[in-house]
Amino acid sequence: MKRILAMMCVLLVAAFVVSACGDDDKSGDCGADQVQAQDVNGVTTCYNKCQAGQCAVGFQCATVSDAEGNPQSLCLPSGNVNNVNNVNNANNSNNANNSNNANNANNSNNANNSNNANNTNNNGCTPSGVAGSCDPKCQTGCAADQACVYGGSTPQNAMAACQAAGTGTQGATCNNMMACAVGYGCVLADSTATSGTCQKYCDPTGGEPSCGQGETCAAQTQSNTLGICVVPENDCTVLPRTCPANQNCLTTTIGNQCVDAGTTAVGAACSQPDACVADAGCFNINNNQACYQICDPANPQCPANNTCVNLTDQNGTALGFGACFSA
Repeated sequence: MKRILAMMCVLLVAAFVVSACGDDDKSGDCGADQVQAQDVNGVTTCYNKCQAGQCAVGFQCATVSDAEGNPQSLCLPSGNVNNVNNVNNANNSNNANNSNNANNANNSNNANNSNNANNTNNNGCTPSGVAGSCDPKCQTGCAADQACVYGGSTPQNAMAACQAAGTGTQGATCNNMMACAVGYGCVLADSTATSGTCQKYCDPTGGEPSCGQGETCAAQTQSNTLGICVVPENDCTVLPRTCPANQNCLTTTIGNQCVDAGTTAVGAACSQPDACVADAGCFNINNNQACYQICDPANPQCPANNTCVNLTDQNGTALGFGACFSA
């Protein structure tokens, strides 16, 4: 089964997508193909433009006005479309007449503000700091009946948004974000999938929220501040070779996975596990970290003057394959 690669120290891939983005001089600090819009709580957020009228799971295409009053088709969280207004809308809670109205004294305490149960950190949770109007790891910034979900067409365009919460927990089947409970996101197996599973947001550094027994927190951001709980699965072996010719079998936080080979030649220095060409790996042998040709210690086939050296993990356990090394 295809899995989202979340490689230790390197491959950090977003789990689900919203839509693509591009430059727009009225979008402020938004990314490409994004436009600012303001929700009913006065929070301005960057929303992705619809692509051919399409949005990802959990979002729907709707027309709202941009900062200049022009209609824009944007991907908004499903079930929350009516909560997004024109950034110039004078009827929001920041209206000067409303702030002085004695009947509006309760506006500052509405469900989306500081009295919301979801706006306090959970058991010392450290906010992920991802872009958007809420925090998916600590589940802060949304109303009591909403969940903070995270997604983007690429890791660079991903953002967090409030979404009506469902009931699905770890492993439950989902086809939109509203199917999952607070603290869980609907994660697709790949970009073409129409359904996925609810998976818990977690802290890849070992903090809270944490994962269940037998699960690991696979990072979803380059900053390593947000992850999802997964059960590691070994989908390949180095020896015998089970990956396609242009891929290498690498150990990731979710198990052994086939990963596209890099371009660094055998013998050249490397710093990332996926840097080396096919049939080679980035190893540190005798304080020399470089790409080495992979070999079978039981049937070594190395270049002249090279020896097939058995490789072990940090605990001294044999990995089941070796590397061609010139002493």
